[in-house]
Amino acid sequence: MAARTARDEHENNTNGEEESCYDILGVSPQASEKEIRKAYRLLALKYHPDKYRGPSDDEKKKADVAKKFASMTVAFDCLSDPLKRLKYDRENAVNGLEKSDVLINVTFKESINGCTKLAMVPFKTVCVKCNGTGKGGVACANCTVLTRGSCRTCFGKGVLGNNGGTMNEDEICKKCKGIGAVDDFFQNRVEVPKNPKQNQRVKIQGRETYAVIYTMPSKKFRKCHSNEHDVKTTLQLTALEAKEGGFFEVETLHGKETVYVEDGTEDGAEKILEKQGIEKKGNQIVSIEVLPPPVVEEDKEEEVCWRILSIKRALKMAPTRLVFRVRDSSVSGRAQ
Repeated sequence: MAARTARDEHENNTNGEEESCYDILGVSPQASEKEIRKAYRLLALKYHPDKYRGPSDDEKKKADVAKKFASMTVAFDCLSDPLKRLKYDRENAVNGLEKSDVLINVTFKESINGCTKLAMVPFKTVCVKCNGTGKGGVACANCTVLTRGSCRTCFGKGVLGNNGGTMNEDEICKKCKGIGAVDDFFQNRVEVPKNPKQNQRVKIQGRETYAVIYTMPSKKFRKCHSNEHDVKTTLQLTALEAKEGGFFEVETLHGKETVYVEDGTEDGAEKILEKQGIEKKGNQIVSIEVLPPPVVEEDKEEEVCWRILSIKRALKMAPTRLVFRVRDSSVSGRAQ
């Protein structure tokens, strides 16, 4: 018998447990972005509601398909976005992450060169309003959590009534909602190493908590899959610039550089800047993008044509008008 796939497990899951986004799409938590997109396309073709609009399809089946398609769309929206997927993995403690992990965003250049970031680490602290009891009233000023048991003022309850008298046992603290603790934050340093892996965990100094390093996408630079130290950038040229060629300025990870583009360069051509990659161990690959000429809308094109025609007519008639004025002046002068 053939081995059951993850999608088979998903379609036959009848244990009543809430399915994860990975289960819904029938992929493993370690699935690549390409695998997730492929799984969603296959499921979308199978369960798209438009396929079940015929008269022979009963209403219950239509409702089930619509519900399944909606859950697939939500799952795909979550897992296809790298940042949303990271937050989902942290919340559900998958792919080696923990709920207590703190998310740290770094730019592409910060990840390449390494940096120090400040992490806002959450923690619980005793509610001062109820003295950690979670009950309503006023915190006893004569004891703490440690000395509460022997306190003669509140008799171990930690709180007193609002007027210093008897406390309503059913009343809860409005500040901590009866929990006895409130959320607080403190800042700690995080040393981001050079060229970290995406979603790499780094220990926060002086704490048991870890930070998850998320490198934000760069509009200018992108890593190469073939070489971990190579980076790619795009140089946009107009059709005229590509035709004539010349020297053009390019931004690298280490500053500005000049690249020479031969005349007649076509779209998609590449230039190599050696030792301008990550840590100067790799190269920077500059991809040439030849921009198409701007498209003029039909009404705009007609307006431009009329303006050009008007200018031509004005230029054609201007010398004639000038001659007439000179002749009129001269005739007038002779008559006087």
